[in-house]
Amino acid sequence: MNANADIYISKYKLYNYILPVLNSNMFMLAGDSSALLIDPIKSPEAEGLLEKKGTKELLILLTHEHYDHISGVNRWREWLSGITGHGKCFVFGSEKCRELAGSPRGNLSEYFMALVISKSPEEQALAERIFEKDYSCSVDRVFSGEYDFRWEDLRIFMKEMPGHSPGSICLEFYTANECGQPDQGRHAKDDNHDNPSAEPRYAKGLLALATGDSLVQGHKVITRVPGGNRKLYQSSVRPYLESFSPETLILPGHGKPGLLQDMELG
Repeated sequence: MNANADIYISKYKLYNYILPVLNSNMFMLAGDSSALLIDPIKSPEAEGLLEKKGTKELLILLTHEHYDHISGVNRWREWLSGITGHGKCFVFGSEKCRELAGSPRGNLSEYFMALVISKSPEEQALAERIFEKDYSCSVDRVFSGEYDFRWEDLRIFMKEMPGHSPGSICLEFYTANECGQPDQGRHAKDDNHDNPSAEPRYAKGLLALATGDSLVQGHKVITRVPGGNRKLYQSSVRPYLESFSPETLILPGHGKPGLLQDMELG
């Protein structure tokens, strides 16, 4: 694929914002009055774009609980409330993600400065300024196993994929009107809102796969972190990833989007 070309998921342009120092990805799709964010970071540029589009609702999907993939949750809630006064912001993830994202020890923000020891002095100084060592956030809706739903003209299938971390998931994106053999999704649990009903997953028409850190660009998947499990990754996550076409568009946790055939499995 052309590295310089714009990427679209169906009719939605894919926006990619990167957390400094650790190069963690936030992906964003902007709809008519709502936006979908994967692994949010703080980004004035993204805020400005959505403000111009008149965004009134945010759906935030967390691929896992690690700090660099949840660091923007609280800021985005604050931003939407300030812009609209009554906008809806839903944060969605696995049950384990919610449990661990709620504490600095569980989401590893307590230890994150240790990850930049090998970085340049300039990067270490930047990390010291922008990283929050006692960060925590809440997750509104959770699921276990599998769950799928519709956002605008897309159908999104979420699947638990523990290995890199206990709360890791992958996200499959489909066109909402595709036909195929459905697998019944499971119901999400929602503390603050009515539960959305589970909808069937459609097997055909895969547009993209967001993997979080279950697949990253440029190096093998890391499982030597608290809660990581190499055996579980090898026995379940890797076979799942290998079941997709080599030409599947991957939205990784780190590095540029690309084709599965160009990624290095753990």
